[in-house]
This record gives sequence, C-alpha cells and structure tokens, in this order.
Amino acid sequence: MADLPSGLYSPGVAIFVSTILYTIVVASIFGNLLVIVAFFTDAKLRHTVRNVYLLNLAIADLMVATLSMPYDAFWARHGYADWPLGEGVCKLWLTADFTACSVSVISVIYISLDRYWLIKKKAKYAMLQKTKKAIIMCVIPWIFLSFYYGITISGWSALTGQSSLDYSWQCEAEHVNSLFFNVITVIFEFIIPSIAIAYLNMTVYLYIRTRKRTSNQNRVFQIHLNSENTVSPNESPSTGDEVPCGNRRITTTRYMSEHFTDHHEEASAQIDQELSNPLVASRRTQDNIIDDSSKRGKAGRTLGLVVAVFVSCWLPYNMYLIVITLCDSCYNEHIWTLVNWLLWCNSTVNPLIYAVTTPRFCYAFKTIVCLSKKHSQVNIHPTV
Repeated sequence: MADLPSGLYSPGVAIFVSTILYTIVVASIFGNLLVIVAFFTDAKLRHTVRNVYLLNLAIADLMVATLSMPYDAFWARHGYADWPLGEGVCKLWLTADFTACSVSVISVIYISLDRYWLIKKKAKYAMLQKTKKAIIMCVIPWIFLSFYYGITISGWSALTGQSSLDYSWQCEAEHVNSLFFNVITVIFEFIIPSIAIAYLNMTVYLYIRTRKRTSNQNRVFQIHLNSENTVSPNESPSTGDEVPCGNRRITTTRYMSEHFTDHHEEASAQIDQELSNPLVASRRTQDNIIDDSSKRGKAGRTLGLVVAVFVSCWLPYNMYLIVITLCDSCYNEHIWTLVNWLLWCNSTVNPLIYAVTTPRFCYAFKTIVCLSKKHSQVNIHPTV
C-alpha cells in the first residue's frame, strides 16, 4: 500500500472525527454490555440454548468495542500521522481485533443455525441442543482463531521472510499485501458466512410463511365445518356419522376438525372453546389471520435485516481489501478507515437486531435501565 502521509487530518478535523468514533464506541459498549448483564441476571435467559450464542456474540462484539475501536479512535485523534504504541501492542491489538471479528461472524452463523435446527429437528431439537454443547461450540472458535491470527500476524515476517511495515508509524497486518491470503480470508470470513446466513434465514422465513398460511387455512376450514353443524341451545345436537377414536366415539365433523390442525390436542381444546359461538369464532379467526399476516411480515423483515446488515457491514471492507491488494495506487486512507469502521459497526447494531427482537431480552433491558417496574412473573414464550 502507498505510504501514509504525515498528519492525515488537521487538528480540528481529527478531534471531530475522533468524537464521532468515540460515540460509536460508547454505544457499542453499552449495547453489548447490556446483553451480557441481562443474560447473567435473568435466569430464564440462561435456560435457553439460543441465548448462549447471543451471549457469545455480545462478548465478541464487546471485545471489538473495547479493544478494536478505541485504539483506532485514539490513532485517529493523532490524525493517523503515526502509531505511538509500538510493534508489540500493534500485533496484540490486531490479533484481538481479527479474532473478535471472526468469532462475531461465527456467532451470527450459530444463531441462524439454531433457528434452522429448531424448525428442522422439531421434537429432537431439545436433545440436539444442550447448553454444554453450545458452550463448547462457542469456545472452540476462540481458541482456534486466537492461535491462527496470533501466528499469522506475529509470525508473518518469520514465516515469509518479508517485512514491509515500519511500526514506528504504521499498524497493519503484514499479510494485507498477500493476494492469496486475502482471497482465502474473504472466502472463509465473508462469502461462505454470507451464503450460510442467507440460506438459513431464508429457510426459516419460508417455514414460518408456510406454517402460518396452513394454520390460517385450517382455522377457516374448522369455522366452516362448525357453522354447518351448529345447533341452538334448546336443540339436541346431531350426532352425525360417528367414527372410532381410541376408546371414544366422535362425530365425523369433530374428527375432521381435530385432524386438520397442526397440534392436535392444543388445537382441539382451543377449537372446542372458541367455536362454541360461530359468530365470535369467525370474528376471532379473521383477527387471527390478520395478526398472523402481520407477524409473518415482521418475521420476514427481521430475518431479512439480519442478512442485509451483515452484508452491508462486511462487503465494503472485503471488496476494498481485494482492490488494494491488486492495485497498490488505489489505496486511500480515508476509504480504508471508513470500511474498517463500517465493519466494526456491525458490533454496534448486533444487539439491536438479535437481543432487542427477543421479548425476554427486552424485558430484562427495561428492568436493568429502570424503564419499567419488575413484574413478579412474566409469561413470555420463546420465538424462532
């Protein structure tokens, strides 16, 4: 890459830029720290396997917010004119940065995979996903990536016999000039994760959409059957054609109604109660269909946002990394700084995408920041 000019920013601009960057730092620390505190203070959050992956994501993002961002903001305060902390601190900082960012990506994949397993494994999900297994899955990337980036960053010059950086004013990974290394990095850190996250979330969304549509059709069918066979309170109910059902006999209408539901026992109990009055049942069914459509749209927007935010934050960095590797004169410090901070901002928005869209986390957040009174008991069902 081209040499960095002395004093990239004037003192006034440097202060302005560093102020914006430190604002992002504070927001990132607050959001991810809130997720971690909520997890350890709310017992119900600790009992859900998916939240272990959310915790791991928050830890990785908090590491980005406390190590990666502040050092670069401090460097920006000096106008990127030099790197004042030396080679050792630079390599430790880069190792922590690359490791935390990569673990953050893996955590997003884990969260998407957990949702995918939930709809595919169904009854077997509880046996497949255990807290201990989730913790092991989270720890392994930390260990592997720490060694991997520790060796490639600290030992690059020893492994390749080349050293192209002057750590008195530069702090950058030496492998940033290697086309082979960068292509491999882009493939494994961006392309494959992007495809995996998009596929998993799209599969979940299609499942939700199909399930809601089927559920709505079943409700309408049940209402139709019930309205045709409704009798007044003073009349004796028509028994209709009876069919055997275990140790009891029920009418054909009831038999069809029960077997056109997704969850037989729960749906039958609900149908018996709500369909006692066909007019009320019809109105409730219409309301449920509208509500389900709203929920399906919300689920689609949330899952789409997961993919869109990840790609938006990571794509510019990876594209520009390849560009400056192929074209040394194309390097621009302003653009390089922008794409780096855009990537790091993924750690700022992750708590908003994952934790805030989880009802139990929202309740815990409000309790922590005293925005609502803590209720003695809250009945919140986990969402996919």
